[in-house]
Amino acid sequence: MTRRMVAALAATLLLWAPATTAQAADDYLVLSTPEAHEELDSAPGWVTLVFKTEASATYAAIVVHNSAGENVATGPLIPEGTNVTTQLIDNLPRDTYTVIYRTEDADGEPRGGAFQFAYGPGTWTEVDDSWVGSEEQPPEIDDPGPAPSVTAEPEETVDPGETTSPEPSITEPTTESPTQAPVESPTATQPPGGNELPGEAQNPTGWLVAIGAGLAAVAVGALVVARRRSTDQPRHAAGSDDSDPPHQG
Repeated sequence: MTRRMVAALAATLLLWAPATTAQAADDYLVLSTPEAHEELDSAPGWVTLVFKTEASATYAAIVVHNSAGENVATGPLIPEGTNVTTQLIDNLPRDTYTVIYRTEDADGEPRGGAFQFAYGPGTWTEVDDSWVGSEEQPPEIDDPGPAPSVTAEPEETVDPGETTSPEPSITEPTTESPTQAPVESPTATQPPGGNELPGEAQNPTGWLVAIGAGLAAVAVGALVVARRRSTDQPRHAAGSDDSDPPHQG
């Protein structure tokens, strides 16, 4: 009889255990993505929480820690009615992650909780999955912790046995030949051939003045010759009369 009573009591305790765990969880959280103790096959990019009432944009908070206590949540929190979403860092490694959150209930009382999910196989630990009031607020809400350190990608190493031809640098200055003379663009006063003409050829007025001066000189010369001819003719006529022999009486 005693053994039966002990067995019945043990069975009752086993039945109560899940119910006690469910009651201890935050009943104000309606839904979460990822879910509690969910093991994902691909890295998640977001964590979204859905509460019973509209979440306060100024009071809501979500912190996501990896197993080293580093905060992998990044960017501003996105509240949309009863939903609150936070973005996770890129290239999230396989690990177990703890989500710690805070919101306000319908009476304006701060409350929150925590749960875990995993990318890959999860290693679960005990978390404070429900709390109410400022006195019970976990310190991670005000101090999320450091961001994970970013490891630099390994640089490619060149095999010493390989010979590669150096690529020309685009910043290498170009050199000009010392015998190369600068080419001047033709101006409006130069002929198409590029050779400059004398000063008279560049100014057509100079040609006109020169032609006029030449014509004037020719006219003056012709006038002088004509005058000389007119003065020489009487002298020859007088000389012919004087050459006649005088008449003798």
